[in-house]
Amino acid sequence: GIFTNSAGGIVTNNVLVSGGTFVNSDTASIGGTATVDSGATFQADGTSTISGNLVNNGTVDMQNGTATGNVLNVTGALSGSGTYKLDADLSSTTRHVDQVSVGSVASGTHLAFNFNLIGNSVVGNEALFFTSGTAFDTNAALSSADVSGLVVLGAVTEQVVATSDGKGFVIRTQANPAISSMANNLSLTQLVLSNIINRPTSPFVRTGTLEERACRSGGFARAVDGRATVDGSSTSSSGGAKQSTTISANYAGAQISYDYGCYDGRYNGWSLVFGGNLGLNNGSTSQSVFKLDSLGNQDLTNKVGAIKTDFKQTYAGVYVTGRKGRVQGDVQLRYDDMKYDFSEAYSAGNETYAL
Repeated sequence: GIFTNSAGGIVTNNVLVSGGTFVNSDTASIGGTATVDSGATFQADGTSTISGNLVNNGTVDMQNGTATGNVLNVTGALSGSGTYKLDADLSSTTRHVDQVSVGSVASGTHLAFNFNLIGNSVVGNEALFFTSGTAFDTNAALSSADVSGLVVLGAVTEQVVATSDGKGFVIRTQANPAISSMANNLSLTQLVLSNIINRPTSPFVRTGTLEERACRSGGFARAVDGRATVDGSSTSSSGGAKQSTTISANYAGAQISYDYGCYDGRYNGWSLVFGGNLGLNNGSTSQSVFKLDSLGNQDLTNKVGAIKTDFKQTYAGVYVTGRKGRVQGDVQLRYDDMKYDFSEAYSAGNETYAL
């Protein structure tokens, strides 16, 4: 059944909820310890107070469809392995969330929270929903299995993180870390192009021998084809979550060059070669997307899809290479035109993880 402690009411003794629902209305209070057994529900509406301890092995329900103003104050300690059901609205900068405030220590097997999200969350919002007077008992630490109701897919995700002092939890919204990984993907792709495909020196320029003419022209052509794997990491500025990125790249390219040089040291002891080149590179990269949990961590055992990037680069440039004794230098000036085409592919049943 349902027992209601009406608004303004005070229960001076301890309360045991062993079955059914106990409703503690707005401004109502309990003077002793409240115990909620497994299978029972303690419903806290508005601002309600428990002057003693709260032992929750069932459900403390604060969800009523609005996140404005529901606060449960526990003057004493909080313990048990029950669940706390809260409303949260992070759809604007005013952000609201139901709150549980504990005056003493919070302990138990685990603290478990279920959220009812109201509206569409905005990136960068953060709201405090749980506080205690002392740092948490280690048994009260959260695992991803203890938090439900948050959005962990799509472009905007929510996560629960502990406060820096270890006395509270906040719910935080951020851009999906996979989005920052896409930017990381661009950087890593450029790294592949710069350091693997486009060698930074002019490797086919060589010093002449005594039998050859002092000055002469020449040309060369080359082709490249291969695979590369590059690792990197990114950090979301909106939430601070870190995401590791591994991209696999397939690439192919061709380059032609023509140059003219004098190898007799006529330039104040330097032998110089002047040249120009044209080139084309294309290829693709693949970046795995993993499922996120409600604490913002990647589950590297649960791949839900991949982001594929097709790239094409055309370039033209000029270079000067010089040698004097054992000293050699190379200067290049090049214009690049890069084009990227992103696409997503997700396994059956995981289409909702699309960014």
